[in-house]
Amino acid sequence: MTVVSKSTLIENILENFYDVIKSELNESTVTDTSGKTYTLSNFTSSFPDKYIDEKNTYPILVVESPDLETAEQFTLSKEKIPMTITIDFYATNAEVADKFFSKIIDTIETSRDTLADNKINQIKLLSTDKDSFQRKQIKVHLRSVTYSFEFRYTRTRSF
Repeated sequence: MTVVSKSTLIENILENFYDVIKSELNESTVTDTSGKTYTLSNFTSSFPDKYIDEKNTYPILVVESPDLETAEQFTLSKEKIPMTITIDFYATNAEVADKFFSKIIDTIETSRDTLADNKINQIKLLSTDKDSFQRKQIKVHLRSVTYSFEFRYTRTRSF
């Protein structure tokens, strides 16, 4: 985990969310109703081109780069930047996708204090989405969750 700074804002935010999720969910498992167990071991911070065409590489979790909005005044000397971040989860089984998706949401919810310690504040679940698509011979189930949050910092003074 890294304390977020203005000069490395994007990579620090991405690293913090990625680290929180990976530390909680790496090698975690879920079992579908047929009794088959699935283990999460593929994490990435960009679209998984090298994994997506091979069925044995699923499930895959992707933490996307954050999106920034215009900075706003927070106090007399501080500003805040509203931001969003999306976490995507790909699986070959819809039930497994839903079970891991619940774990992802729970991980962010229970890690608010850790993220706040690193200057990521006011975390709110903004939206969820789901989709499925065919990729060669693989039916892929996608679950996405988007969070809004703020980064607060002391404004640079100029005269």
